[in-house]
Amino acid sequence: MRSTNETPDWRTLGAFPSALLGAIGGIAWAASLRGWMVELVGSASSFAWIPTFAQILLPGAFVGLLLGVADYFRRTGGRRGWRWLAIAPIAFTIAPLLSPGALEVLVTTGIGGGAVAVTLIGLLGGLAVSGRGPLWLRLVLGLLATALIAAGTVTTFGLETFGAIDASDVTPRSVWAATLFASLMVVWVFACALPHRRVVVRSPYRRAADLEN
Repeated sequence: MRSTNETPDWRTLGAFPSALLGAIGGIAWAASLRGWMVELVGSASSFAWIPTFAQILLPGAFVGLLLGVADYFRRTGGRRGWRWLAIAPIAFTIAPLLSPGALEVLVTTGIGGGAVAVTLIGLLGGLAVSGRGPLWLRLVLGLLATALIAAGTVTTFGLETFGAIDASDVTPRSVWAATLFASLMVVWVFACALPHRRVVVRSPYRRAADLEN
C-alpha cells in the first residue's frame, strides 16, 4: 500500500495546468523578446495590433501551450505521435509570413529573418540539449544554434557584421540588452527540448524511471 507520508510529486500536474502555465510562460517570453526588439531597432520601433499581438504574443502563447502539453505527455508515459509537438516553434516563422507581401520582403530584403533565426535556434538547440540521438549530431546542432545566438547577441551592439566592437557601443544598456537576448534564447532552447526528452513512466509502487522512447 502506498505510504500516507509520501510527499506530493510535482509530476502529477495535470494536462490543463501544464498547458495554461506553458501558454502564460510563452506570452511572458514573447513579450520579453519584443522588448529586446525595441532595444535593437531603437526609435524606429513602433507598436501595432497585428504585428505585436497576432505575430508575436499569440504565437508565443500557442507555442508555450503546445510545449506545456508536450511536457505533460512526457511526464505521463507519452502518447502516439506526441513527438511531433517538437515542430511547434515553426509558428514563429509562419505567423509573420501571413501578412500580404511578407514572403517577398523576406526574400528580397531579409526583413523578417529574425523570426526564422528564432525558430531555427529552438529547433536545432532543443534537439541538441535533449539528451537523445547521436552525440555527434547533437554537437553539430548545438554549434549551429550557438552561432545563431552569438550573432543575435553581437547584433545588439549595433554591428552589421562580425567586425570589431567599438568601445562606445559597450554601455550598461547594450550589455543588458545583449544579456536579455542571450538568456531568452537559452530558456527557449531548453523549452523546445521538452518534446525530445525521455518519457517518464510513473508507478505508485516504484520510483519513476526515465526510459528511452
